[in-house]
Amino acid sequence: MKAEGFTRVIQSDQGVWYQLPTGMYYGASNAEQAVVIQAAKRAAGKTGYPSGVVVIESNGAIWNGLTVVDSAMAR
Repeated sequence: MKAEGFTRVIQSDQGVWYQLPTGMYYGASNAEQAVVIQAAKRAAGKTGYPSGVVVIESNGAIWNGLTVVDSAMAR
């Protein structure tokens, strides 16, 4: 997933990094949704596990209950 630009962490507006739930990935892009879904399908296919892919265009997010992680996990 990382090779296609997706990560298991998300950063808050305050700069704090949080672990996403198992099987959930985040990616930021200016690309069209059709391009992003193809990248996500390629990445998911490389895992060897059955997968479903949803691409959502958003101007923000809010969350609760995620585990704080070290910023090194974002790399």
